Amino acid sequence: MRLKIFFLCFTILLFISGCTKSENLDTNPYLSIINHLTSEEMMGRLPGTTGNKKAQEYIKTQFTSIGLEPVFNESYMHPYTHTFYNPEKQNIKMSLVKDSEEINLVYEKDFVVQNSVKDLQIQLPICAQKEELINEDCLFVTQDKYPLNNEHIKGILKQSPILSKHLPSGFGGIPIIQIQEDIYKKILEKGVDLIQQVNLNMQLISEDIEANNIVGKIAGKGHGDHKDAVIISAHFDSLGSMDGNYFEGAIDNASGVAGLIQLAINLKQHSLKEEFQSDIILVAFNGEESGLQGSEAFVKDIAKNYKNISNINIDSVGDKNDDEYVIVNADNGKVLRDRLVDYLSSNEFKITEENPSLTSDHVSFSKYNYPAITIGQNNLDTIHTLDDTRDLIDHIKLHEIVTGIFNYIVNTEKVDLEITQEPSEMTEEEIAIMDELIEVATEEAEKLEFGQYKVVSIPEDDKENAQSILASNTHISFTSVSAIPNNINWLIIPEVLDVYTFSEGEISFTITPDNYNSLEKDKIYEIDKFSKEDLNSLYLTYLDSSKEGYEILISTMPFQNNDKNRLSTYKGHEYTIYDSSFLNIHTTRTFDNKTYYYSISKIKQNDFGENILLWKTDEGEQAIKTIDSINLETLTQDMGL
Repeated sequence: MRLKIFFLCFTILLFISGCTKSENLDTNPYLSIINHLTSEEMMGRLPGTTGNKKAQEYIKTQFTSIGLEPVFNESYMHPYTHTFYNPEKQNIKMSLVKDSEEINLVYEKDFVVQNSVKDLQIQLPICAQKEELINEDCLFVTQDKYPLNNEHIKGILKQSPILSKHLPSGFGGIPIIQIQEDIYKKILEKGVDLIQQVNLNMQLISEDIEANNIVGKIAGKGHGDHKDAVIISAHFDSLGSMDGNYFEGAIDNASGVAGLIQLAINLKQHSLKEEFQSDIILVAFNGEESGLQGSEAFVKDIAKNYKNISNINIDSVGDKNDDEYVIVNADNGKVLRDRLVDYLSSNEFKITEENPSLTSDHVSFSKYNYPAITIGQNNLDTIHTLDDTRDLIDHIKLHEIVTGIFNYIVNTEKVDLEITQEPSEMTEEEIAIMDELIEVATEEAEKLEFGQYKVVSIPEDDKENAQSILASNTHISFTSVSAIPNNINWLIIPEVLDVYTFSEGEISFTITPDNYNSLEKDKIYEIDKFSKEDLNSLYLTYLDSSKEGYEILISTMPFQNNDKNRLSTYKGHEYTIYDSSFLNIHTTRTFDNKTYYYSISKIKQNDFGENILLWKTDEGEQAIKTIDSINLETLTQDMGL
């Protein structure tokens, strides 16, 4: 899965000094915490509900009794604005039409939405034949895998043995609907051809509410400046209810919160004997299931207080049916992940390869270029289902991983990593204005068509002191080469690359109007024709019939590499082997007095349309030979660049 983000780059480090022997922690309180958080009183811990607020108060009480210090405004509560989709206000309906008979399906009993669309009204027939035979708009019904590259497939109906709930967020792609097994059988019994139509309606209504993360601190020595922080986190929210039954959310993630509280207790006790070098911050995040909303707000605020931050996030641990742990990181968390893997592996923990399905709050830290990882377990079968109950928790296993994390923290020496960019010297007021300008520009850009731009300013009612910024839509995605718009018709994308067929592409440009200062505020302008000199990046995916293939990113700006990557030379070209458990390869080509930067990965597309990296760490040299055979210079020139 690709994340399109803006970075703020700071010094990165993991650092704590402490004892040199392992310590044993008391195992008694885990089940008490889990039983409380999974009780009906908590009502599934959905943000915006009374149960979620009760969970906040419970964790706050725990932090108070431990003796943690508040971080924000002398309060353990860290408020943020949360986008809430009240389940009682949403309009989600689906029905099958056969012989003029309409069969209404019951939401959360017969079907649930896996991938939401905010405003949708479609009436389409069902299809189930091979992808290449589908040439009319339809909803694809399947029990297993499904195609995602046929423009005629407007939605997926996927039979699921257990319905799993997903809260609205992101709103990308086509609707994916999970249907119960008996509904799937009913469709097959009636015959796909005999179901004339499926009616699917989604009108999702959001409202802004105030929610809270719960934050406490153990102050370190700090060398008098307190600019370093290790942040340990776990999200406490869950999914509310489904078909009248509350989600316990035991594995996901009452287990992580129980582990967080026990870590807080024992780290606090340890600090009374020996102070940490850094501040240790313990955070129970809200809104993880709603698109990481709580952690995104937290990172933005905590970045104002600290120069150097690292994050260890706990999500879904203590499963009695799973003996293996997974540690996932974003691009800038590799050093942290490798150190933690080495430490836990040497203490007899089984660590498996990264699981791409495990996405959690560490991603929010990555957006600010902070090293961050999530530790969880590999078995996610019950996650987001009503079967995720407290009886799945093995408190001894939970205790073991908490002890492992604790001993890693107190035995790890400080590690200073390379400074990639000096932090901004802007004042807090200037930073706040810039944040607001970027937020306004982002909101306005979403309303523009590709190739449009406008000037927006704040405050709107004070022309003398207004600050302005350019909002533009210069990014477009396309799933066929014929869909490339006219204002970039000089771009020629090949349909076929060796044995691989074009699957999808994205292109983005950077524009700076020469007459910026004379542009009228809020007037929409159009770009008649983009120039290749304005190109920022071009992303292409090519796949074969088994959904294996290549991602090729062509950029006019260099990628950020570091001395941990491996360098190689082949046939006169330099390559950077970017190693993060799986490989992608960076290289450059210069022709016509212009340099292009390439990032290439071998991939396999999974059932959810996500691209999973395939090149393993020992396949770097073979990967380079494969890339050399593509002839990047000819490919780029033939595309008109």
